[in-house]
Amino acid sequence: MTQSHPPLFVDIPLVAGAEEAASFVRINVDNPPHDVEDILNALRAEAAPLSYWLDIAKSYLARGDEHTFDSILQEASSDEVINHFITQQGGQHDALLVRCTLAARLVERASQLSEEGGSAERVLQRADMLTEAGTLLTRIRQDASSRTDQLPYIVAGQLALCKVCLCTWGGVGGGMGRDVHMGIHVVPMCCGGKQC
Repeated sequence: MTQSHPPLFVDIPLVAGAEEAASFVRINVDNPPHDVEDILNALRAEAAPLSYWLDIAKSYLARGDEHTFDSILQEASSDEVINHFITQQGGQHDALLVRCTLAARLVERASQLSEEGGSAERVLQRADMLTEAGTLLTRIRQDASSRTDQLPYIVAGQLALCKVCLCTWGGVGGGMGRDVHMGIHVVPMCCGGKQC
């Protein structure tokens, strides 16, 4: 017999009704709404902290809805959203988590594309995803508060390994060569330290 658990909810406090104790938008993360725009509008309108954005995105991923997960992460990592929350308590760490999660997701998707084949379009998609992940990691590195956190270095390592594998398997059109992420110099071993 399967044991059921009570539904999990994320309560987003309403900005307009902040003086009322029970003023919130309740989202059932076990069964979130199908329309991502409804969720994004609620998160934006109520200025929900980034941790809420991430929790709700993860609920879609848990249901297998990768597209909605990606959409929420893309929106949450935008400069407009990040800049709004970065000054709040915990905002810098939440911004780091959102951007690292998106960078890791981009690397994962690029790896999946490499397993599916090597058409010219896929090679370009992989390169774009890896470039976007690298850009996110550069933004994180520029934030002085993130320099002591290990997560960006882990994601940078994941990115470097993906690039090495793509180089080894001939993925990104003519070689990756030497690369630098988060201050880590990456020399693909498949090339014996030479330009691919």
